[in-house]
Amino acid sequence: MTPAKQIIVFSPVPSPRLEYVCRFVFSDLCGVRFRISGDPESLMASGFFRISYARDIHEGVFNLYAEGLLSESHIHPVDARLAEAGGQKIIFPAPPGFDMPFDILGASFFLLSRYEEYLPYVPDSEGRFRAENSLAYRNGFLGEPVIERWAVWLQQVMHRHDPSLVFGKRKFSFIPTIDVDNPWAYLHKGMLRNAGGLLKSLSGMTFREAAGRVEVLLGNRSDPYDNFDYIIENDNRHGCQSLIFFLTGNYGGRDSNYALRSPAFSQLVRRLASLRETGIHFSWRSHRDSDLFMHEKQLFQSLTGHEPLCSRQHYLMMRFPDTFRDIVRAGIRSEYSMGYASLTGFRAGTCTPFQFYDLVKDIATGLTLYPFQVMDVTLKHYMKLDPRSAIREIAKIIARIREVNGCFVSIWHNESLSGQGEWKGWREVYEAMFEEAVG
Repeated sequence: MTPAKQIIVFSPVPSPRLEYVCRFVFSDLCGVRFRISGDPESLMASGFFRISYARDIHEGVFNLYAEGLLSESHIHPVDARLAEAGGQKIIFPAPPGFDMPFDILGASFFLLSRYEEYLPYVPDSEGRFRAENSLAYRNGFLGEPVIERWAVWLQQVMHRHDPSLVFGKRKFSFIPTIDVDNPWAYLHKGMLRNAGGLLKSLSGMTFREAAGRVEVLLGNRSDPYDNFDYIIENDNRHGCQSLIFFLTGNYGGRDSNYALRSPAFSQLVRRLASLRETGIHFSWRSHRDSDLFMHEKQLFQSLTGHEPLCSRQHYLMMRFPDTFRDIVRAGIRSEYSMGYASLTGFRAGTCTPFQFYDLVKDIATGLTLYPFQVMDVTLKHYMKLDPRSAIREIAKIIARIREVNGCFVSIWHNESLSGQGEWKGWREVYEAMFEEAVG
């Protein structure tokens, strides 16, 4: 078999940024081999698909416009100019004469690196970067996997330039994830905490909740948050493997796992770790205290008997680049926080796992970020959707990911699968999501 043609990318200023984004666009999305050269003579090399990535045009080769972002090594406010071409939103439009009407590599890097989150911004009430402040939201493409769409467009144009060029094929995939913030609603809280909760329910005239608490404590009903057998059974029915994250922050403030040090919690974690891949849900406070990452990692290891290899931040608390440096330092290999709490969509413009790029150090790291697109709390609390509308929103997101053969990642909580109280009807949303993603 004749090997697929390799791409050679000429750049007057090769850089770590260019190497990083070429690996993602050409290798990960297009499935072709490439190498980068700073030698103009490489544009004469035979046997290669030759690309010039520069500000001027070279005859006889494929010309991509270079805005200049990838030749830099510092961070500064960027004029991320937008336009429309080919029915798509584009960033960094190119002058006439280039084979693509914009700097596809610079635009992809801008979104993947989360460049705008290194710059000053007005945070939300939790101190997070707001989805509504993002370039994608303000310009109407947060709900689109634009980098994958750009890559498909690039392949089409390159193939017209050289029909012998062969691209790799991608497949749609689905990673359901569960965050366990509160393993139980009533069980294993201790006498004082349950007595306080009972009094609170009675004083608030929520007699149904009070009666439910008593029924659970007497062993007459299952705890409404104890949905772990259901999660496993639903996985098995659809041939899936949910990834389960356990909150390891001590109780208090935003970190609500009261059962953290109880024997029952240890037994639960060990049982689920024997059935599914489990990860660490670093606490809300960890984003302010680097030492907590190692402390919580050690606690997770003592509970499961193995080191965590994947993680998610509680409340999606992230500071660029500090949080991700701490995660790397803790030995984590895969991270699942890349998404917004307030809106569904594509925070980094992609539905494909990618490497975290540290803009301050100007280097690619070994940490893989798995962007998620849908979260139960987003749908219900932030977007104010009812179950039927939530099902439609999820189906829309999945359809867009299927179009580009990307990876759909969802977040649910064991609490929202109770099917009771404010979450009545949402178990059906969860099951509809699996039917849409898997069938």
